Amino acid sequence: MLDHILKFMTLGTIIVGITAIYTALHTNNRRLGADIFLRYSDRISDLRRRLPTAAFHDEGAAGTIEMTPDERRIVHEVIFSIF
Repeated sequence: MLDHILKFMTLGTIIVGITAIYTALHTNNRRLGADIFLRYSDRISDLRRRLPTAAFHDEGAAGTIEMTPDERRIVHEVIFSIF
């Protein structure tokens, strides 16, 4: 009788341990995904803040930097490749 109780306690401990490990891995995976998304968003925002406004508009340059249409096309391709 005592042998059966000890076996069930051991099995219960193993099940609780497996559940705890699974929950920790699942939570860590979600946190990692959220962290990657936030870092990616920060990089995109930083890139958009650093580029002159003229890089995003085809009409006349609002800033002091004159860009040729080829340079503007390259900037657009870089931004779209990041996205």
